[in-house]
Amino acid sequence: MEWSAKQGIAWCWQHFARMVNGRFPGRALIFLVLLVRFPLLWLRRKPAPKQVRRVLVLHQLLLGDALMATSLLAKLRQQFPQAQLMLACPPGQVALYRSQPYGLRALAWHPRDLASIWRLLLLAKFDCVYLVGENRLGFLARALGARWVVGFAGERSSYKSLLVDQLIPYSGVPTAWSDTAATLVEGPAPRPFQLSDWPLDPLDHLTLPERYAVLHVGASSRTRFWPS
Repeated sequence: MEWSAKQGIAWCWQHFARMVNGRFPGRALIFLVLLVRFPLLWLRRKPAPKQVRRVLVLHQLLLGDALMATSLLAKLRQQFPQAQLMLACPPGQVALYRSQPYGLRALAWHPRDLASIWRLLLLAKFDCVYLVGENRLGFLARALGARWVVGFAGERSSYKSLLVDQLIPYSGVPTAWSDTAATLVEGPAPRPFQLSDWPLDPLDHLTLPERYAVLHVGASSRTRFWPS
């Protein structure tokens, strides 16, 4: 099959557009920043709890997993009551944290959105960064200048954990994700949830009939159930 010049240009443009709109630009930016910070990586030390002033939770979880990881946010606030707590999550989830539960500030980012990665890189350095479920984000955490990076152990590809300082093993028995997420942080379990922890906007516009039903479709595994 012979290609015309027009078809060749169209093919090149299509693949260039895929590259630009894909993960490559963001990864390239992170790599360049890492090269600058690399000589200082050997200086990193685990900060004492009283030295922790800025904490970041970094993830790209789906909505259900993200909400069930609220236990991690509660435990972080309990362990670092005076620290500035920030959450970097998918753009569609930011509105959920508009009322700043546990005093956190939510930031939108996505691996395919170069501008969102650049905004994270412009932030002041963090004392601790917690990776929820994806250790490959350790490269971004290190590019952010994190003093200490914490993630879960057991990644199939060991290179993803190269820049993670502390690896927390998963439980040896089936455990709810809400309990598992909180184990990233040392210390006792967070206290039970209270309505004051997550302020809600008034729902004056919401009208419900006298009789209605709420259906729960369940979960794909028992580790995703809410604790009773």
